[in-house]
Amino acid sequence: MKKKFFFYGWTIVSLIFFCMAYSVAVRFSFSIFQTSLIEEFGWGRGVLGSAYAIMLGTYAITCPFTGRLFDTKGPRFVLLWGPIFYGVGMLLSSLITELWHVFVFPSLLVGLGIAMSGFPIYSALIPKWFNKKRGIATGIALSGSGIGMLLLIPLIEYSISIFGWRWTYLILGSSVLFFLFPIVYFFLYNKPEDVGQKIDGVESADNSIVEEGKEVEKDRPSFLEIYKKLKNNKNFWVLAITVFLIGLNNNMIFSQLHLYLTDVKFSSSSSALIFGSVGFVRIVGSIVMGWCSDYIGRPNAQSLSALLTGIGILVLMCFVFVGNSFYLAFLYILIFGIGLGGMTSCYSAMAADSFKGNSLGSTMGFLEVFFGLGGVLGPPFAGFVFDFTGSYLFPFMTIVLGMIVVIFFTLVVYKDPNKKISV
Repeated sequence: MKKKFFFYGWTIVSLIFFCMAYSVAVRFSFSIFQTSLIEEFGWGRGVLGSAYAIMLGTYAITCPFTGRLFDTKGPRFVLLWGPIFYGVGMLLSSLITELWHVFVFPSLLVGLGIAMSGFPIYSALIPKWFNKKRGIATGIALSGSGIGMLLLIPLIEYSISIFGWRWTYLILGSSVLFFLFPIVYFFLYNKPEDVGQKIDGVESADNSIVEEGKEVEKDRPSFLEIYKKLKNNKNFWVLAITVFLIGLNNNMIFSQLHLYLTDVKFSSSSSALIFGSVGFVRIVGSIVMGWCSDYIGRPNAQSLSALLTGIGILVLMCFVFVGNSFYLAFLYILIFGIGLGGMTSCYSAMAADSFKGNSLGSTMGFLEVFFGLGGVLGPPFAGFVFDFTGSYLFPFMTIVLGMIVVIFFTLVVYKDPNKKISV
């Protein structure tokens, strides 16, 4: 009887889950902090939305380079720097007294940090450890972002109400530097071979999976060669459009959600709880849709996720007409959370399916430029529209139309690499 051993890939999944919780909470916490900044300094929503856009712009510009470092230096080299940058950014944010501080500390520095310790890097790390169970592993790992929203966002709001926003920034930054960084340092490994294992944890005699996972060990293409290859690839542009609209959706909604909910008469604590609950349901969506994508196909799961996301936004718009209904809030949390989580995990798995090889980190970096571009445009667009019209309805309708575009390109244009594989 063969002795069973624990596959370290699941430790990597757990590590990514935990780190995603932190990085997403740090990014979206700006929505909570900006309420305090508006109250104390009187800055407008459009201006603060522009600060959020700087964070996403920094993220977008940096991602191709961090992706390239991932491919050439390894995941560990890149991921260790992420907590340092956004941890320091959080600490310095406690010193904000001028508007330009907002554009540098929680924007520029945090943007650099999440580019080195965020979605594209973790998405490229998972295929180094998993092949057969890539969909479910991706879903579990990336659902950590939901835990970050569920637990840390309400905790941040509570901390602000008790200690104030400056002390909360200090606490958050310190926890990143003295808790998260050591975990990454001691438990992260680049690939299964570093711990004496094989991809998927298969034994060395099972060469079929190992060889598929090792096809990446051929000559490494240059940065320019990768770009030239991607620009003529239809799947790349489908994924680029998809992730642009995911970026527009995520960052427009989460940069304004706390303000919007308080506008429709939810309390600050209730708004933070709804914000966080979306993250919890996002876990379910990420895992379930990631699992479904292994069986019904990535395009079908992605399209269903986009449909649910669009319906969730329509439900969110109804608060303007019915006020602070907790029944409607539950419906919004359920539908939008599942859709949002599903879109993230399916998009990541589709990218890994379409661009197998040791340039996946660079490819994810290029794609995240489009996510960042959506993030740059979304928050200031929604903020300035509100400043001029007093309403978010037009920005929200833009997201609904965007989800229709995602469904069309995913089902009509995207070529599923897995279709040729008979089951």
